[in-house]
Amino acid sequence: MLFGFGRLTPERLAVARERHRPGPRRFGLRLIAAYRRWLSPRVQVQCRFVPSCSGFGYRAVSRYGLWAGGRLALGRVLRCRPGVTAGTHDPVPGR
Repeated sequence: MLFGFGRLTPERLAVARERHRPGPRRFGLRLIAAYRRWLSPRVQVQCRFVPSCSGFGYRAVSRYGLWAGGRLALGRVLRCRPGVTAGTHDPVPGR
């Protein structure tokens, strides 16, 4: 363990930087985090994409803000259909 940080993942770095984000972005990140903590374990559906749709949404909102990132996340959820192969890699687009 390096400096007590443990395993640094993009999500943990985003959480660490969340305090310095503007209001709407922080609100969106907190909504996604609440979904991942309380609702996602109770839903029996598995995401077909890698990273999962909630992970994609979290990264998109943290990178682009609530409105643009939310639009990207909504598009990702709408692309999920029975014809998509499980494990399909679909990352957040770069800037």
